[in-house]
Amino acid sequence: MENDAVKPLLSDPLFKEFLPKSYKSNNLGFGPIYRILERGNKDEIQRMLRVGLWSPLQQKYVPLWQSAINKLMYDNVDNGRINVFTGKKKYDRELSLFGREYLWYAFKMRNERTMQKMYERMLTYMSSKTLRDKFPFEFPKLFVRSDFANFAFYHTFLRTFSRAQLASEYQKIKFAGLDFFDVETWRDMYIVRHDNKALKHLDYPLLLEAVFPYDGLFQQFKEFDNFYSVLCRYLEFENLRKYKNFGETLEKAKHASGVYGFDEKLC
Repeated sequence: MENDAVKPLLSDPLFKEFLPKSYKSNNLGFGPIYRILERGNKDEIQRMLRVGLWSPLQQKYVPLWQSAINKLMYDNVDNGRINVFTGKKKYDRELSLFGREYLWYAFKMRNERTMQKMYERMLTYMSSKTLRDKFPFEFPKLFVRSDFANFAFYHTFLRTFSRAQLASEYQKIKFAGLDFFDVETWRDMYIVRHDNKALKHLDYPLLLEAVFPYDGLFQQFKEFDNFYSVLCRYLEFENLRKYKNFGETLEKAKHASGVYGFDEKLC
C-alpha cells in the first residue's frame, strides 16, 4: 500500500539516484509476497496474481515476475530419503500453497482465453460464406460470449476424462450439491492431477455403473471441439500463407526500388 512518509523521498530526484531500478532487484519485492503467503489466505494470493504487488518505487501495481513464480511454486521437502552413495539427504519437490493457487489461476486464465477465442472464431465463421461452405456445421446464428463457457471448459479440461471418470465425478458433485459445469467445482481435481505428492497416494475408485445424464451433451461438445480444431488449423494456415505472400511481395518491391542502397549484382 502507499506510504505517506515515503512520498516526499520518492519525489526527490537525488534520492531516486540511489534506488534500485526495479522492485525485483535483489529480491526486494519478496517481503510483501512472504507476508501474504504466511497468512495463508487463498483469496489474497489470487488477488496478488490478478492485480500484482504495490511497488513503492514505481507507485503502481506491478505483475508478479516470473523468477518469483518459479521460486515459490515448489517446496523442497525432506521425506527421509538418503543418497546411498554420499549419505546426504535427498529432497522432494512438492507443490507449495502458492504453487497450487498459481496453477489454478493460470488454468482459469487459459480457460477464459479459450472462451474468448472460440467466440471470435465463430464470429469470423458466421460472417464468411466461404468458411461456412468449406466447413459446414450447424450452430445458432445468434450467440454471445458466455454461450461458449461449457465448450471452452470441455476443450481445456473435461475432454481429458473417460466416461467412467465423468460419471463417478458427477455422482460426487451431485451428492455435494454443486454445479457440474461450474469451473470452481473442479478446482481440487485439477490441482491433484498436477501434484506429484497427491498422485502417489491417490485412491480413485470408479463407479462403473454410475448414471451420467450428460452423454448427449458431451457428444455435442465433442463434435463442436472437432469442428473448432479443424477451423483453427485452417485459419492459422491461411494467416501464415498471407504473411508469407506479403513478405515475398515486400521483398520484391525492395529489390525493384533499390531500397538496399547498393548494386545487388556486385554481391
